[in-house]
Amino acid sequence: MANLLNFELLSLGAQSIAFFFVNWFVLLAANYLYFKWTGRSIGRSLAQRGFRIAIVHDNGTPLEDHHWGPRAVAKLIYLIPIFGPLWFGLRDVIRGRSKEAEYRTSIDKAHHTVAAVDWSLPSETRLRLR
Repeated sequence: MANLLNFELLSLGAQSIAFFFVNWFVLLAANYLYFKWTGRSIGRSLAQRGFRIAIVHDNGTPLEDHHWGPRAVAKLIYLIPIFGPLWFGLRDVIRGRSKEAEYRTSIDKAHHTVAAVDWSLPSETRLRLR
């Protein structure tokens, strides 16, 4: 796989330009599908499952299937070269640790969700998680 930040490919002709954009499409599609389908099937990503974190609505109910697509699209912003991790990523790390922001990232606020440890949730919500 080519270096995704090799912008020199854009000046080498049509085949290289296509190769550049196909690489970015594969990266974005894989990221989107991972977060959408792990969310729909187990109610969280694999790392969140390992840390026993659940993503639920503000009222503690689990997310329905139609909520995972928009959340997955919102996470694509972190893949923007340089600005993704340095601006959006650090901003959300700070918000996630801030009491003023209620320990919620911008994605959580936009989608009215909260991350909670799974053992603190009501039993009907815990039973729907895998």
